[in-house]
Amino acid sequence: MGEYKFSWRCRKLYVDILASFFFITFGTTLATTWYTYQSNSESLIRLSEDLLTHVSKFSVDKVISYLNQAQLITHLGADIAKDKSPVSNKNLPLIAFMEGILRSYPYLSSIYIGTEDGKFLQLKSLDSTSAYRTDPSRKLPGGSVSSIRYITREGGTATEIWQYQDAEGKILDHESVPKVMYNHLIRDWYVSVSQSRSSQWSDVYVFSSTKKPGITTGYPLIDDQGVFFGVIAVDIEMGSISEFLKESRVSKEYSAFILTEKEEVIASTDENQMVKVEGDKVRAANLNELSDKRVVLGYQKFRNEGKTNFTFQKDNIDYISSFSFFPKTFEKKWSIGIIVPLNTFIGSIKDTQRNILLITFLIFVISVALIGFIARRIARPIISLSEEATRIKNFELDNNQEVETDIYELQLLNNSISSMRMSMRAFSKFIPKVLVAKLLRTNQTVKIGGKLRRVTLLFSDVVNFTSVSETYPPEKLVVHLSEYFEEVTQIIMKANGTIDKYIGDAVMAFWGAPIVDKDQALNACRAALSLQHRLSHLNRRWAIEGKPVLETRIGIHTGNVIVGNMGSSDRMNYTALGDTVNLAARLEGANKMYHTHVIISEEVYLEIQEHCLVRPIDLVAVKGKTKAVRIYELVGLFHDDPSLLPTELQVNYCKLFTKAFQLYIERRWDVAINLLEDIKDRYGDDYMSSLYLERCNNFKENPPPEDWDGVIHLTEK
Repeated sequence: MGEYKFSWRCRKLYVDILASFFFITFGTTLATTWYTYQSNSESLIRLSEDLLTHVSKFSVDKVISYLNQAQLITHLGADIAKDKSPVSNKNLPLIAFMEGILRSYPYLSSIYIGTEDGKFLQLKSLDSTSAYRTDPSRKLPGGSVSSIRYITREGGTATEIWQYQDAEGKILDHESVPKVMYNHLIRDWYVSVSQSRSSQWSDVYVFSSTKKPGITTGYPLIDDQGVFFGVIAVDIEMGSISEFLKESRVSKEYSAFILTEKEEVIASTDENQMVKVEGDKVRAANLNELSDKRVVLGYQKFRNEGKTNFTFQKDNIDYISSFSFFPKTFEKKWSIGIIVPLNTFIGSIKDTQRNILLITFLIFVISVALIGFIARRIARPIISLSEEATRIKNFELDNNQEVETDIYELQLLNNSISSMRMSMRAFSKFIPKVLVAKLLRTNQTVKIGGKLRRVTLLFSDVVNFTSVSETYPPEKLVVHLSEYFEEVTQIIMKANGTIDKYIGDAVMAFWGAPIVDKDQALNACRAALSLQHRLSHLNRRWAIEGKPVLETRIGIHTGNVIVGNMGSSDRMNYTALGDTVNLAARLEGANKMYHTHVIISEEVYLEIQEHCLVRPIDLVAVKGKTKAVRIYELVGLFHDDPSLLPTELQVNYCKLFTKAFQLYIERRWDVAINLLEDIKDRYGDDYMSSLYLERCNNFKENPPPEDWDGVIHLTEK
C-alpha cells in the first residue's frame, strides 16, 4: 500500500479545521495585536528588567544558602568527628554520618577529614562514568554510587585504599594505590584552616579528579582539651550551582553566569565554557576566553557604565541583561549576570491596555480552545488508529493499548483493529514471526513452495520420556513439559533460531531461514549449550519440587535443504525437508550410543571450530546412509556467555582425547592405548575413553582389514 503525500487535494483534517478558523479570525485580530505590541513594548521591557533582577537576587540568595549550608555541615561534622573518632575507614558510625550528608545534600560532591598524624578519610559521590584510580580505562562495578578513600602514614609508610560501595553501603570492590601522591597536610584548604583555627573558604579551583571547577570549605577539629588535631571539609562542584542557574532559566536562550573578581567563570548555564584545557593542565576559563561573546560584551558594559539593568546589541540582535555583585557580607567578591534576548519578552502577551483587548482576546482564546478541542477530538484518534494499523502491518503485536474516543464510528474502527491484532497474535503462534512479518512487509501471499537454502538444523529429545510419562500424572506432565518447552523456545529464539515444530517431547529448529544468518552454525551451538546449562539449573529446582528431571540430547547438522511452505492450500507448515534434516535427527539419537548430550557434524565443526571446544567422537554412517560423517561432541563456547566457557580441565582433556582419536584412526594401537590409559588415570573413568580403549585392544588382537577406514555403521535411529 502506497503512502499518501500532502497536497491541496489531500489535506489533514486537523489542518483544514484550524486553517478555516485562522482565516476567519485573522483579520479581526491583526489590527488589535499590532496596536497592543506597539503600546506594550516599554512596559514589557520594564517588567522583564524587574523579572531578571528578581531572578538574579533569588539566584544569589540560593547560592549563598548552599554555601552557608555547606559551612554549617562542617561545623556539625567537627562535633561528630570528635565524638566518633578515630578517623578510619573502619569507623562505621563516622562513615554513616558522612554518607548521610552526601545523601541529604546532593550538591556536595565529597566530604573528608584530614588529621595532623597524616590520616585522610574521604567519602565521594560517583557517577556512571567513574573508573578505577589505578586503571582509568576500567569502569567501576555497576551500582557504585560512592567511594571511601582512606590514606594513612603509619610507620613512615603511606598507604591509600579506595572502597567502592552501592546505595545500601555494601562494598562492591576496592583497590590500593601503589604510590600515594596526595598529602592533605600541604593543601591550601588544610593549611589555611590549621593556621587560622577557623572556618575557611578556598578560592575556586579545578578538582583534579573530575576536571571541573569547585570550591572547598573547611573547619578545624579540636578535641576536648582544646588541641587542634585536623580539618573537616566539604567540596562543592560549581556544576551544581550551574544546574540551579539552568533551573531558573526564563527562556530557551537564557544565559546566566557567575564570575570571580579575577573574571573567572565558575558557574554558567553552558558548563562547556567553564574550564580551559592547556596540555595536561585544566583551569577555570577567563571571561575573555568565552566563545559566547554576548557574555563578554554585556559584562564589559556593566563594568564600564556601572548599570545593573540595560540593553545592548550583538549581531543585530537586542539583548536585555541584569548584572549585580554578591552582597558585601559574602566572603567572596563574586558577580552574577543574566542575558536574555529582548524578543523573548517583547513577543509575550503582557498588554497594558486590557480594556481595549479584552473582548477580542477572550473571543479569540475561547474560539481557539474550542476549535482546537474539536479538531483534536476528531483527528487524534484517527492518527492513533492509523499508527496502530501500521504497527500491525509491521507485525508489532505487543501493544495492547486501546485508542480512547467518544466518536461512535471511530469506536467501531478501533474494535475492528483490536480484533485484527488479536487474530494476528494468535496466528503468530503457529508460524514464525519473522516469516509473517516478511510477508506483510513485502505484500506477498502465502503459497505452497520452497527454495534450496543452506541451514543449520537442531533436533532435541528428552531422554526416557516414555518412562517419565508413565509415572507422572498426565495433567501435571503437560504443565511440566510446557515449562520445559518455554525455556527451549526462548533460548532458541534468543539465538535467532526458528522453531519448526514440537514432536511430542522433541523439538526441531533451524537457522538460516527465513532470515539469512551468516553465524547460523555458531548460533545453533550457542543455543544447544545454553539449553544444557539452563536445564541443569531447572533440574535442581525440579528435583527439590518433586518433579521429574529432564535430560535432553541434541543433534546439530548444517547442509542444504528445501525450506518453505509445505502442505495443502488449506493447511500448510513452514518447514525444511531433505537429507540434512534426517542426518540431524540421527545425530540426536547417536548421543544414546556414545553417552553424550550434544553431537555436531563435521560440517558444523568446520563453521565453528575457532569459537567452540569439541572432541571427536567417531566416524559414522547413520542408519539408511552409506556415506561416513565425522561427528564431534560440543563441550564449550569461547568468547561468549561466561557460563558456556569450557574449564581448563575440559580443554586439556579434549586436547588429549583428540590426539588419542587420531592415533586410533592411524592404527597406532599401542600408542593410543597408552594415551587412553593415561587419560583415564588423569580424568577418571570416562565412557568414550573406555570405548576406544576397548576398540584399540580388540584391533590390536584382531587387526582390521587393509581397507578399514574407521567408519562405524549405526543400526539404530
